[in-house]
Amino acid sequence: MLECIPEELGKKVAEEIPVPVIGIGAGRHCDGQVQVIADLLGLLKEKTPKHAKRYAEVYDIAYDAIARYVQDVRENRFPEEGNVFGDA
Repeated sequence: MLECIPEELGKKVAEEIPVPVIGIGAGRHCDGQVQVIADLLGLLKEKTPKHAKRYAEVYDIAYDAIARYVQDVRENRFPEEGNVFGDA
């Protein structure tokens, strides 16, 4: 695993050693890539790191869903009848 190193160094390591080299910010020449799911999905408001690529912007959707859940619990709207177990 190589993390946040210059691409040419990642390439050299991948060419020189016989085991797979996995990169996270180590360039295009590694045998595989790692991405942090929070970066990939845009789960955080923070800027995406240089080595990451966002494929979605989920933060606002997730924040809204969690806020609605919290409100439902506080106002006793969740759980409701369909969410609880009855007598066996």
